[in-house]
Amino acid sequence: MNNRKYNVSRETLFLPFKVVLLSLVSLLILSPSLAAIETVSGLTTDNYLLVDFDSEMILAGENYDEVMGIASITKLMSYTVYMDKVNAEQIDIDTTMIPVSDQIVDVFAKNSDLSGVYFEYGSEYSLREMFDLMMVYSDNGATKAIGEYLFGTEELAVEQMNAKAKELGLEQTTYYNTTGLTMGDYKQAKLENTKETDYNKSTAREQIMLAKYIVTNYPELLDIVGKSYIDFEGYPLMSFNLMLSGLDYEYPGVKGLKTGSSLEAGYSFVGYYVDPATEKEYLSIVLNSDTDMKRFNDTTYLYNWLSDTEMQTLMLKDQQMEMKIKGATKSIYTVQTNAEYQIPQGTTLNLERQSFEYNPEYFDANNKLIKDIPTGAIVGSYVYTVAEEEVTTNYFESLEASPNVVKIQVASTEDIPQEGFIGAIFTGITDFFVNVFESM
Repeated sequence: MNNRKYNVSRETLFLPFKVVLLSLVSLLILSPSLAAIETVSGLTTDNYLLVDFDSEMILAGENYDEVMGIASITKLMSYTVYMDKVNAEQIDIDTTMIPVSDQIVDVFAKNSDLSGVYFEYGSEYSLREMFDLMMVYSDNGATKAIGEYLFGTEELAVEQMNAKAKELGLEQTTYYNTTGLTMGDYKQAKLENTKETDYNKSTAREQIMLAKYIVTNYPELLDIVGKSYIDFEGYPLMSFNLMLSGLDYEYPGVKGLKTGSSLEAGYSFVGYYVDPATEKEYLSIVLNSDTDMKRFNDTTYLYNWLSDTEMQTLMLKDQQMEMKIKGATKSIYTVQTNAEYQIPQGTTLNLERQSFEYNPEYFDANNKLIKDIPTGAIVGSYVYTVAEEEVTTNYFESLEASPNVVKIQVASTEDIPQEGFIGAIFTGITDFFVNVFESM
């Protein structure tokens, strides 16, 4: 780590967070400087993204907001809404049997270009087996069969996928089917209100946002996509992710997630990587690589670049500070940073504190606590920007923030219960008199 410093403008510090900000300032003054979004040479695609899993800081990327075809990467969202349904209805994935319709056999299973395995008429398999086929072997017939069973029709499953995309803020993501095929490939199984030319679209950024959501909320998926092989009726089926252990492009630390390929989307791969040396987690995506194998070469270039690049720390993990919580049983609570915020080395910039964004799950529009916060939950984010006069390009960016903005999340170190009825009355009386005196 170098010894360069960058300054924090004190004119932007707000009094309600004085104690917290003094802690932040002392950290920032000792931290190195910020850098531009990096590009990585050697890739066959100019549409890719590499993100720190914990902090969501973008480390490298190009054209990651361009809308592209995503092919079978679609199955990440299919799995998400399927698991939403499984959890909501407490469906046992080992005992629940998924029937394969005659249409799936005729349209998908009989065409090796559209489905990886051959299903017999009248066959059925456990939901666990079908999840393996869907996520490891990318089987389209299995994917469609699960959607039909859980939602009644594939159309209704797709409706839930688009609703989930909207819920997660994936504004440039559109799904027409659960599989990632172009609708023309469906032939007589084509879904209602679709055209033959329709295919699922998204951006690299939004698919990484989805991947972060899935790994966080459904970590059991990693047990599935981490399999190099699965067994289907006595036959070994190899994963399409050739970066897994024992396969042709094995890269130690790669745990998943999903491949995709089509004429419209090219060859793509969403990777989940845990650095064996540091145990830090990363998410990557390459879209529209030149060939099946080069998508893995492209991802290898990203991970090699990561190991070769010196990083600087914007904020350390688990840095503690005190914070006033309005509407809680106590006035002051200790919170801490939830991640180590790192970016590649770069030039010195002046950071300005802009605001604190409260987590709307726990606070109302007036920043008052509306429900108990459990230990470890995100209380909110401190928002910093580069000083306006220094902004000439995108110096840095986080996954869900605007360019030149970083949101440093803080989490609770203890339960933060909402104040009771009597406490709320006294708080209201105190606030009233404070306002009266301030207005005199």
